[in-house]
Amino acid sequence: MRTRPDSARDTSTRSLPRAAIRLMLLGLLACLGSAAQAQALVVAERTGVSVRRLLGLNVGPGPQGDAGNVDLTTAYQQRGVNLVRNHDYYGPLDMATMYPDRSKDPMQSSSYNFTGVLDTRYGRSSDSVFASIVNGGFEPYFRIGDSYNNVSPPTSAQLPNWSQAAVQVLKHYRSGQWAGFNSSFRFVEIGNEPDNQIFWPSPLTSNDFNQLYDQTARAVRSAFPSLKIGGPGWAPSGCLAPEGQAKVRSLLDYVKAGNSPLDFMSFHVYGTDAATYQTCAQFYRTELDSRGLNGVELHITEWNTPNGSAGSATGQLRYNAQGAAYMTAAWIKLQGAGVAESTFYRGSDPAPNSPEFYGVFYGDGRPKKVAEAFSLWRDFTAYEHVLQSSGGPASATLLVAENTAGARAILIANPGTSSVSSSISFADGKTLNDYQVSSSTVTDGVVIEPLAGSTVSVPAKSTVLLRLTPRSQAFAASAAPSGTLDALTLALNTNVAAIDVGKSGLIYILALAGSNWFVFNGSSWSLWSGGDVAGAFVGNLPPSHTVTPISGFDVRGLSGLQFFVAYGTSLTEMLDSGRVKMVYQVP
Repeated sequence: MRTRPDSARDTSTRSLPRAAIRLMLLGLLACLGSAAQAQALVVAERTGVSVRRLLGLNVGPGPQGDAGNVDLTTAYQQRGVNLVRNHDYYGPLDMATMYPDRSKDPMQSSSYNFTGVLDTRYGRSSDSVFASIVNGGFEPYFRIGDSYNNVSPPTSAQLPNWSQAAVQVLKHYRSGQWAGFNSSFRFVEIGNEPDNQIFWPSPLTSNDFNQLYDQTARAVRSAFPSLKIGGPGWAPSGCLAPEGQAKVRSLLDYVKAGNSPLDFMSFHVYGTDAATYQTCAQFYRTELDSRGLNGVELHITEWNTPNGSAGSATGQLRYNAQGAAYMTAAWIKLQGAGVAESTFYRGSDPAPNSPEFYGVFYGDGRPKKVAEAFSLWRDFTAYEHVLQSSGGPASATLLVAENTAGARAILIANPGTSSVSSSISFADGKTLNDYQVSSSTVTDGVVIEPLAGSTVSVPAKSTVLLRLTPRSQAFAASAAPSGTLDALTLALNTNVAAIDVGKSGLIYILALAGSNWFVFNGSSWSLWSGGDVAGAFVGNLPPSHTVTPISGFDVRGLSGLQFFVAYGTSLTEMLDSGRVKMVYQVP
């Protein structure tokens, strides 16, 4: 949450060596050895519930913290991040720095500091940090409050000015006031963890916070009738400890009695027990509904594994595949708990060599295992309709969904220490033979094909996503050779999966000669030596596309040369999604 651990040796690395690419491209993935006896998973009809896009993060995408940290805009975009909560930038976008003197007139621009540099390492100001959010295409989730190192709640005498200043801050960042920004964010979260002494220190009381929330929410509603207003980002104690629960009830009673604006209630959970996430959501839902606040949404604005010291088993969960599986199980439970929005804590580490910190990414931009799992969550949200399912491995957590075209996906998290397996059947009579199946796995070990026949196997401490595309809608590729080997012409055709037509992407043409990969960029071939791969086509993906990478070429002496067709938004995304086919081999 708040404190930075001591620097520790980075024990998690991720690379994409040629050998690994070769294995993935050629499909030479061994099946699991012996696994536990399969338990039947039966997939039935739609539940009427939609998959939520719970893909927000705290902090980012611009660099912060130690020198050498990087901008993560592209990494956020690739993983489908939709919301960025402006909390714990350690200065920028804090009320304590934007409106530092509460005695000054909140209606005067001179009372504010939006552009002053607050971080000399990166030249960050509140405005530059906000610009990095909106310029990257992310929606700000606007928290009105302070970072953990910068807490300065208003006194009762300062509250009238402070609450009006909150309105002027929002006008600057949403309505362009004082050379500000014209943006369209939807959510304003008032406060952060008022049940935590760090953010609401003594002698401030629960009633003091209730008044702050009430006055600020009323002022914001008056200025912005369409904004969704809520808060206060309860710490885990808000649902798990009697003292915290009492503070929650106090605020809700205050809101109910005074008819204060409350469109959502936000809360935080840190832990590995997926059931706890559901339990906390149910607690807040029950407290809201019992007061007639049935329409108030639930938002989880911080969550992660618990803190752990450097090298400890708990600390390693922040960067290993078991931690990613725990968080995937939690994400699945949040889908079933009625949570409308999520911002995981957090995007990046401030220090490059503190792997036990909260970041999805290291400070230098390398993804942790939870970032790989985040990509699977992104992919799963393309399947809008949750399906009923029964059975499956008791020790794993899973969710099944389908899109409007009938393609299906199964997300399975197994944080346990033993592999699990399950046979899959469908209540509508379909079988796996009716689908083209692709898979992605997040694991600390060797990536292996999880499906054998009708049985899916998930290694210990791993997460698996199965994508089941009806064969009539699936990615297909073919080759049309003509001529003789001394003057070969080769036309390669790509049929893009129906779900991907119209999306921005690249079509790749690759050739493997011995251990060397070659890339066709649409006009010429080049040896691939690492890094990004050029596309033979770049743009909105068409239903089909034909490329002729060789025409009248002498391939005698190149026996065994293989040609591949693939597509995706990037090389990594293409490999993760399994959209690659070997279509021709020189005899």
